[in-house]
This record gives sequence, C-alpha cells and structure tokens, in this order.
Amino acid sequence: MRCIVHTGERKGEFQKLERYWGGKEVATPPFFFCFHTANGRLNFSMKRAAEALPNPAARAGEYREELWKYDVAEFFLTGLLSGSYLEFNLAANGAWWAAGFTQPRVPLKDFKAQDLQVRTEGQMRRDEWECGVSVSLTALEHYGWWGEDCESCLCACAVLVRNGEFRYLTTSPVQEGEADFHRPWDWETIQLVP
Repeated sequence: MRCIVHTGERKGEFQKLERYWGGKEVATPPFFFCFHTANGRLNFSMKRAAEALPNPAARAGEYREELWKYDVAEFFLTGLLSGSYLEFNLAANGAWWAAGFTQPRVPLKDFKAQDLQVRTEGQMRRDEWECGVSVSLTALEHYGWWGEDCESCLCACAVLVRNGEFRYLTTSPVQEGEADFHRPWDWETIQLVP
C-alpha cells in the first residue's frame, strides 16, 4: 500500500490500515492514518474506533521510550540517497519517541530527537482515539529524509497489544517471516497529492 502525502492546508483523506503482518485481516475495527504537509511540517495522524492501551507511564506530549510495548502508532521515513531512516512512535495520548538509524537497528550517531521540533496531540475516549504529530520538514531535510531532490519512502505501522500478544500492522507491501518494521528496502515511495 502506497503512503499518500497530502499537501496544503487540508488534512486530506485517511487511508485504512486493515491487515496484520502476513496479510490476515483485522477482526476488530481497522486503524486509519493520514500524512500531510503544511507550513513547513510533516503531519501524521492515526485513529481507531476502539479503546487504546498506551504505556501507562507515558504522559501526553512527553518523550518516552518503549511505547511499542503497548498500543502505538508508528511511521518510518527514509530518503533513498541518505541510506538512513527515521522511526517515530506515537501513543494515543500524544506521548512520543523517535530515533534515527543508519541501517536496521543501528543508531544514527548524530541524531537528536529534539531537532524534529515535535508537536503532538492525543485524544482518548472509551471507544475511540486519535493521535497526531507534526515534525519540521527542515529537520527531515537535514538528515536526508525529505526534500525536493530526495526520493522519500514512508511506511505507516501500528502495534496492538492484548493479553501479552503483539499484533503488528503495516503498509509495507512485503510482509514475510517474523514481523519486522525495520525493512526500508520494502517501503513504498511516497505519492504527493495536492
């Protein structure tokens, strides 16, 4: 599934993330996600019509590791020429975590999460949630993940944890073997839509 990035002031339409890793359909309500750019920022939103179970220690808007051990929305971004990529985790309440990598799970030494100039939001109700993040396009360009001469690839993902069981969802077209989001060679080139 190609990640569409809407440009302009309007948020754009949400896309459906409806299959678990390996192709099995989600039996419970699907996840919906949206990417758009506006005012020099890349914005990512995800929502679902079900209860969210984020990391109980995470607070809205704070940087927090290990969000992926609970329900979390994620996206990965790479610029094909840079060879490195960004992983961004976002809890339903707006807590966040980000890391840069030179190759799968090898940290990018000069990456500083605060360079992204992150703004988050999260709304949780008993039977629905929506979260969003906005990051600086200038910062993404600095790391070679975005720009006019940069062919960028995106992957939207989610982790759903229930009773100790992890379920993984991704837009990556290749989903063979054990679930692993860190596969930049499988992510789709973005499609910009005005």
